[in-house]
Amino acid sequence: LGQQFDIHGGGQDLQFPHHENEIAQSEGAHGHTFVNYWMHNGFVRVDNEKMSKSLGNFFTVREILARYDAEVVRFFILRAHYRSPLNYSDQHLDDARQGLSRLYTALKAHDVAPAEVDWNDPRAARFSDAFATQWLRLRKVGMFPPDKKLYPDYDKTLEASMVGETKAFFHEVLQRGLSLREFLNSDWSMVNARLAQYYGLPDAGLPRDEFQRVSLPAETHRGGLLTQAAILSLTSDGTRHRPVHRGVWLSEVVLGKLPPPPPPNVDPIPTTPVDSPKATLRQKLEAHIHDPNCAACHRKIDPFGLAFENFDAIGRWRTEEITDGQGANPKVNPAGQMPDGRAYANADEFKKLLLNDLDSFTAAFLEKLATYGLRRTLDFG
Repeated sequence: LGQQFDIHGGGQDLQFPHHENEIAQSEGAHGHTFVNYWMHNGFVRVDNEKMSKSLGNFFTVREILARYDAEVVRFFILRAHYRSPLNYSDQHLDDARQGLSRLYTALKAHDVAPAEVDWNDPRAARFSDAFATQWLRLRKVGMFPPDKKLYPDYDKTLEASMVGETKAFFHEVLQRGLSLREFLNSDWSMVNARLAQYYGLPDAGLPRDEFQRVSLPAETHRGGLLTQAAILSLTSDGTRHRPVHRGVWLSEVVLGKLPPPPPPNVDPIPTTPVDSPKATLRQKLEAHIHDPNCAACHRKIDPFGLAFENFDAIGRWRTEEITDGQGANPKVNPAGQMPDGRAYANADEFKKLLLNDLDSFTAAFLEKLATYGLRRTLDFG
């Protein structure tokens, strides 16, 4: 059969003596391991007997689909435990057809319009809070407490307000049945008095602990999830913003694309010597990428983070970056180019590009929702 295989599979009944005999012959002839990984599958049975050509008890897919709808066959297969033998019989397929019919009848009988959902029910609130926390990774907010010397305005009250805005925003979209577009860009948000002050919004009449919907003037440069302080701060390290981390977060959470891991032993971005001209983190990052393989990956990740250069490590708006070195603080540059070549000048234009590809975000969101509901990742293989 050959000197060595990485993976060898077959039915459970072939383990002994068939595969044991193969191992003995190959390893005796070549003197090293024959197979690295063995994979033995359960049986497909027909009327409780193993399906095999020798018994003549097999059917082609075409023959089965001539008698049963494909959805019935799919339902029949999905009802079996993945580690259990699959026992084919007319009775079991008839049972599956009846079960599928009952399922559809039940779903139609209990169809609930979105307006009829009781969002005051504690269960709805628990779902909204838990899913938003898992999907957006809100537990990471405050994981690296910001340096008090650099960010004296940051405290636990502000941190709680940041997270509260994002959770309240998510709940508002669900409760009002708004479009998923609002997650990417909106002209409103949910704030309390502390966060309104932080964003430079009027805080008169706003509650201290609860969150209220307010309109966002264009000059606030906010709107949607991506420019909320909680989202911008969770990808920082407590000292400075991290455009690469922001890009990875957006790629995974918003677009559902897992970037490749960084190569081992990558040198950190050096700090600016006190006697050198000041430079933004973006300038240092661009000068730091020498390896062509690294540059290829960064071209797919960095544009998603560099669009938010106008926001510092705790999500404050800025036009220049406070950094070490000689001279004036350098101006930030939020312009960039998407991996597909589309250009943007700032975060507002970047969000519009995401809206032009809303299907990608919708698919990613639905996958995150299914993962939350099933408590496992999806596999379409």
